[in-house]
Amino acid sequence: TTVLSSRSTFVSEGDESVNFTDAVIYEKTNLIKKNDAVARSTTKVPSYSSYAVLNEGEQKVFYEYFRKSTYTATLRKKVPAKTDYGPKTLYIFVEDAMWGINGAKINQDFIDSQADAFLKEGEYNDIYDYVTSIFSEEWGPHNYKNLIDDKNEIVIVFSQFGTNTNVNSGVVGYYWNAHNFKSSYYSRSAESILLNMNAYITFNHQKISLTTMAHEFQHAIHYYNRTIKKKDESATWVNE
Repeated sequence: TTVLSSRSTFVSEGDESVNFTDAVIYEKTNLIKKNDAVARSTTKVPSYSSYAVLNEGEQKVFYEYFRKSTYTATLRKKVPAKTDYGPKTLYIFVEDAMWGINGAKINQDFIDSQADAFLKEGEYNDIYDYVTSIFSEEWGPHNYKNLIDDKNEIVIVFSQFGTNTNVNSGVVGYYWNAHNFKSSYYSRSAESILLNMNAYITFNHQKISLTTMAHEFQHAIHYYNRTIKKKDESATWVNE
């Protein structure tokens, strides 16, 4: 999680950050325990076998961690590209209530520039190439039946975080590994490698938006390569 303030730090995940041993056999992974999730999951997020079925302009429902509720977002950009880890597709969604409004003012020019910075054709010319060249791939094969398959898809969603509309202070973005689970196991999961971005702050601080994307993306990479593959955790100083 990246916080726009005088320092960068984690935001506590509260009661969502609980341990389980029945899915990933490592007791300190801070993932989602099934019986707890089912008890608190009041709205099921529609699942997709792949985001590839969606075209630009189509909608999807997502769960927002700070609001503890769902919202509808529209796919504003779909970018396929070849990488050192094979073909990848980037999907950028914007919460419908954040599109072109006063305050956030998210528009297509902004989304196009963010997408171009994160993933495009060519070698070592985007965030994806730079970060994966250092830390490895964000997702891949694993032995856990309750985790999503490797679909070579990355999702970025720009939305309002909680009730905060401040463009100069607050959480800029976060990665939440609950979305790496199949929705049949955790119904709030978007079943994707998902980066959540604060619509208000990012539009008004576009360079910070890009550095935050890179930072949250490496959290996703650490989760796969350390927690899932090695049943281990990165030291905080490394992961941050």
